[in-house]
Amino acid sequence: MQMFFVFTGVIGFVAAMIYWSYALQKKRTAAFEEHAGLLGLHFVDDPEGEAYHQFDGFRLFTRGRSRRMRNLIEGDSGDVKISIFDYAFVTGSGKNSTTHNQTVVALQSSLLGCPEFSMRPQGFFDKIGGAMGFQDIDFDTHPEFSKLFVLKGPDEASIRSYFSPTVLGYFEGHAGDSLEGAGQTMFFYRSRVRRKPEELKDMLSEAYEAYGVLTEASV
Repeated sequence: MQMFFVFTGVIGFVAAMIYWSYALQKKRTAAFEEHAGLLGLHFVDDPEGEAYHQFDGFRLFTRGRSRRMRNLIEGDSGDVKISIFDYAFVTGSGKNSTTHNQTVVALQSSLLGCPEFSMRPQGFFDKIGGAMGFQDIDFDTHPEFSKLFVLKGPDEASIRSYFSPTVLGYFEGHAGDSLEGAGQTMFFYRSRVRRKPEELKDMLSEAYEAYGVLTEASV
């Protein structure tokens, strides 16, 4: 009888956690839809098809498994196509699995001409990897940038040319940002950070600021 009550209690706890998670997600979705309207953009709760696969091939969207985009907000300012969304993927397995959640801004424009690159904050294990010869493009002229970020890409010469002193100096003042680009597309986010719906306007402004720096480099 005691085991029955323990089992029932566990089942009840799990059910309560599932319901709580569902309720929070539903609340977040409603808030995203509201803020999409405030920003004058279009909201898509559960994107699929072209909306979901338009970013296939970019590094962020090839990592891990169980990848999912939710709460997509889209719009077009004329020069720039805007996408804001929650994105999640899972790494590891079993007890060692980790779910990575982040809010991402994607900006697509003919004014961008990015070489293929990814830039993210540097961690402890990246320093070990650098010592072992793994790619991390550093700049002797900007040691602070090199200390803050891991910068990678297949064409190092093009990336070095693209990351001008202006670009390097800008990101030295924006530790924590992650950026990815190729051609006419750039992504702006903070790894494993989901922004509050009321922060979306500020996040979009931050992304546009980075976009402005990159478009100057694209000229």
